[in-house]
Amino acid sequence: MVLLRVVRLMLSADVWPALVGARFAVFSLPFFWLESGRLLCVAVFVCLCEPDGGLVWPLGFVVLVAAADLLVPFGVWVLFTALREFVGLPGVLVVVDVLRVQFVDLELVVLLFFLVSVLGLKGVRLEVALSSVVLLLDVVRALDTLLRLGALVVRIGLSAFGIF
Repeated sequence: MVLLRVVRLMLSADVWPALVGARFAVFSLPFFWLESGRLLCVAVFVCLCEPDGGLVWPLGFVVLVAAADLLVPFGVWVLFTALREFVGLPGVLVVVDVLRVQFVDLELVVLLFFLVSVLGLKGVRLEVALSSVVLLLDVVRALDTLLRLGALVVRIGLSAFGIF
């Protein structure tokens, strides 16, 4: 049953940008070790691409996505796109912000397990970045989700950008 919902979320997340007619792009911000020049990690974020070539940052559209009750499928699309892009880069940590509504969704752990398994990515190469607000609003559920993510060997980080 849970797997069926995950597949449904992935399908709706995959077609969602096309249905809306919006053009979203997932961008990455690489972080290098200065002494060696080695790529340490990649922070991933999404922007809305305007027809004139401009970019709208998440604060400009995430409220609309939330109002349409599409944050969870949208997040699935972002996660899948980001992980698919970097699965071939060995040893690179992929950092993705997860919003509160995505974090408290009970199937986040199942979804991450599914994505990591399907893409062949080792969980230790994925870091879920959360705002501190996420951890404080529902401490019991947050602790449960954190323990489950830890069992998947998914790293947890604090985000400076998380507002939802």
